[in-house]
Amino acid sequence: MVLGFMAMTFAQRCEKVSSLDAGKSCSLDVYIDLNDSLRRVEWTLSNETNESERTVPIEVPVGEQVQPIRLADEEVEKERHRMGGLNRHSASLNAAVPSDAVLSAINAHQMQNGYFTCQTRSRKDLVVIRLSSDNVEVSSDNAVFGKMLMTRVQGIAQE
Repeated sequence: MVLGFMAMTFAQRCEKVSSLDAGKSCSLDVYIDLNDSLRRVEWTLSNETNESERTVPIEVPVGEQVQPIRLADEEVEKERHRMGGLNRHSASLNAAVPSDAVLSAINAHQMQNGYFTCQTRSRKDLVVIRLSSDNVEVSSDNAVFGKMLMTRVQGIAQE
């Protein structure tokens, strides 16, 4: 339903372009709320006569669906312990993962102690990533999202 609403909003805000001269362009920023999921969205673009319809697939990487958040050290530990059980995912790493590589793949705040903190964009679910030389642990209010971020860090170790 979110996509339908946004498509309607997009159509209402988009100025009609009847034609473009050669070498000219027209751009429009579009924001899509994926509701903290990894689903693929497709938009169908067409003109008024539907002569040339195009489907544009949009897929947002898991690391781009979070935003950095700063927490005090003691708050991070408290939240990490709160998010135990099914909300915590841990995996061994076959190689050390540089902090810069994590920050390139996941939009998070890096702390001094090997921790990274972020929250999902839509529901603001907290995520705490603990990285050591041979292990990654992800604690998250959204268990599925936490698992996907853990898998992403494992992928970085294999690159």
